[in-house]
Amino acid sequence: MADRIGGAPRVVAFLLFAGFVVMALALRDLPENFKTVQIAAQAPAASSASADRGAEAIGALMQKAAQEPKNQDVLIRLAEALIGSKNWQAAETFVSRAIVLDANNPHPYHLLSQILENLGRPQEAADAMKKSQAIVTSSKPAAAPPTEKGAQPPMPPELARKIAEAEKATLLNPKDANRWTELGNLYFDTNQTKQAIAAYEQSLALVPGNPDVLTDLGIMYRESGAYEKAVECFRKASAIDAGHVNAQFNEGVVLLYDLGRKEDAVRVWKQLLRVKPDARASNGQAVSEILKQVR
Repeated sequence: MADRIGGAPRVVAFLLFAGFVVMALALRDLPENFKTVQIAAQAPAASSASADRGAEAIGALMQKAAQEPKNQDVLIRLAEALIGSKNWQAAETFVSRAIVLDANNPHPYHLLSQILENLGRPQEAADAMKKSQAIVTSSKPAAAPPTEKGAQPPMPPELARKIAEAEKATLLNPKDANRWTELGNLYFDTNQTKQAIAAYEQSLALVPGNPDVLTDLGIMYRESGAYEKAVECFRKASAIDAGHVNAQFNEGVVLLYDLGRKEDAVRVWKQLLRVKPDARASNGQAVSEILKQVR
């Protein structure tokens, strides 16, 4: 990960979904764009009963997913249920979990394609569909599950609770940019790069131009290997706040170490030092000293 200047160290762990049951049982009270409401004029009572059953089914699946976070079948069925109620953001989260568990199963990619299309991301939707089709036509066997020896330690309960609460908050308040930023930060903290990118993008779609969010998004893009996108985010942040040390320092890091563009990196760091002569990396080393070593 690119160096971050300032801020507390971030904790690395896996995502659990404890706490979602209450949210699921309350889906009927969400805003219109986060649920399916198809009321037939001839039978309103029947539609209401159907919505009740759908919410109960989602609640039961969320409870099971919290109990069995590595059960891909449960995650897929939960994603399908959320798709049925048009909870696209939540569906993307759970289908992404399913893909992490087994990247050679074509069905989650097929579901992801549908979700991304409805989220207005057609290129990503097309890529997901191509991936699904490629797996179907390939004879490559599914990857074996990780051995116990290579498994990472469970997430601390307190952090798991915070993530669950943050995910619930974004579903209940989908137009609150701060909620999405908080969720993105938790995903950042736990090295869940793809989920962090999605959360930060949603925050910026609601409130564009936040240099801090742009910088963290850039760091996550670097983690995902999307170096040009990372540079673009850092430059947007610097254009908004010329003294944003994190943005300019991390831009230089990506330019130098990932893209091999030494001259561009030197130029960016010189510009940073003109604004912040005492700028330092997260390890305390002065940027001016780093620049001397590079040159």
